[in-house]
Amino acid sequence: MGSLSEMLSAAISKAVRFPALGRRKDGGAGVSLVSPPSVAAAFLAATVLLYAAAAAAEGTRLLHEVAEPRKIPPGAPPPSAVCFSTRWERPRDGDDPHDSFRTAAAFHATHFVWVYSLHEEFVAAVKDGGYGFQGAINSVSPDWPEMTRRRGRILDLDGRPVAAPWMRGWEGYWGCVNSPDWRTSYLAYAKRSIDVGAESLQMDDPPCNFAAVAWGGCFCRHCMAGFPAHLAAATTPAERAEMGLEDLDAFDYGEYLRAAGAPVGDAFARWNDPLKPHFIEFQRQSVADFYAWVRPEIDRHAGRRVPMSSNNYDGRWSFPYDLFDFGMAELPPRSATPAALYERFAAAHDRGKTQVFTFVSDDPALTRRVIATSYACGGHTIVPWDVYMGSDVPRYFGRPEDYADLYRFVRDHADLIDGYEDAAFALPGTADPRHGERPPAAIRRAEEVSAFVRAAPGQAAADVVVHLVDWSDRPQGFRLELDGEPFFAAGRLALTLLRPGHPPEPLEAAESDSPTILVDLPPLEPWGIVRVSVDKDGVSPSATPH
Repeated sequence: MGSLSEMLSAAISKAVRFPALGRRKDGGAGVSLVSPPSVAAAFLAATVLLYAAAAAAEGTRLLHEVAEPRKIPPGAPPPSAVCFSTRWERPRDGDDPHDSFRTAAAFHATHFVWVYSLHEEFVAAVKDGGYGFQGAINSVSPDWPEMTRRRGRILDLDGRPVAAPWMRGWEGYWGCVNSPDWRTSYLAYAKRSIDVGAESLQMDDPPCNFAAVAWGGCFCRHCMAGFPAHLAAATTPAERAEMGLEDLDAFDYGEYLRAAGAPVGDAFARWNDPLKPHFIEFQRQSVADFYAWVRPEIDRHAGRRVPMSSNNYDGRWSFPYDLFDFGMAELPPRSATPAALYERFAAAHDRGKTQVFTFVSDDPALTRRVIATSYACGGHTIVPWDVYMGSDVPRYFGRPEDYADLYRFVRDHADLIDGYEDAAFALPGTADPRHGERPPAAIRRAEEVSAFVRAAPGQAAADVVVHLVDWSDRPQGFRLELDGEPFFAAGRLALTLLRPGHPPEPLEAAESDSPTILVDLPPLEPWGIVRVSVDKDGVSPSATPH
């Protein structure tokens, strides 16, 4: 049997499979991967039985032993950080009602992230304010120094520059990673961001040429010159003869396609010919080569390793997102569920990375649940302000009065967030395979409350925390049931309820014949943390001895 963490990851991925590829910003069709419910349930049940057998053989593992240490990637915000993004400094003019610094303070921000501004005075003010600063760069980085988007662009079969579907209507032309012109401009922009004070960089739309094949690119002269060499390395002479490629030195894939009547633009996604799979792989490798070149160049300019995150939409870790140090991405509403969020953050943890989301919604109640659940899972949701909502849709600027209490709660209890890792969960309809039939925490009298138990790995005396998030539209009081045995090796338990906007509240156990600890809790809006401590006075009204 594999390690507990390996089996947990497998159980979650089998039992809770969410769309890995779906509708992007443009609303285009995608692919969903969903395990049949019967298969998922059977796999999870089998995993629970295996864990039950393992637990019987090993004895009860304490939660600080279950929690696995995690190294936060360099440049990634710490767990208790409050990430704030203003794509450009605001106000941008006298008619702009928004103010970046005033709003960041109102939300208790600690880090400015995903910021495109290169103005020295603005960045200096960010850093003088004690904030971390992350610059941003993307697939449409402008020509340097003209700041247009004409040189080194991805081209279709007719030689026209290509824009992603969600960037059309303005000059959102993507740069070609094989073009020396665009490579020079991209690097110049990155250097400028470092020079004004960026500690790390966020890369938006990192697939570049690899994604643009679906929109009919790239057929620029640099790509057409490079593709024959790829074919020479990837195919045998016999294979090339079968495809009619007798003279690779003179071969031009663009001319080949035009002679064959291939469609231009988005319709090229549906076109098939024997060479297209090789062309897709060539563009994939071109993107990999680009990052393998540009990152050392950026590091050399900075005189240090410059951490980079990427917009790994919906928490994807396929190529090329796996090339980056951590993820910072849009989270679509379809993934706004406790199980999906847990899976997304666990997937990052399994890869030694972290995940930051910006939630694409203007629904305050739903966004509050996503914020709370993100922190409860060891991740982040960027302050809902200056949020991209889609093409031709105004950006969303959330109000501090709707969300700031949650971020204040994070900062007030940073000591219970930093250094804490996943030790157990209780989600509606999903059992935690690590704990078999005796979960450390269970929810009673409520159908939409999720519990996330977090402990400090290897720290036997440290408090354990139980994050509770109510996803219902009308929260009600409920009961929390705790199995006290795995919390600490000995001693009575003292429980304290922490809620945004409320003072700490000592908890008393309900009368019960059960050996477990039963605690009645008030409605949550939507987040609370039960801090579980060893009662240092030896007397506790909140828990039976264990």
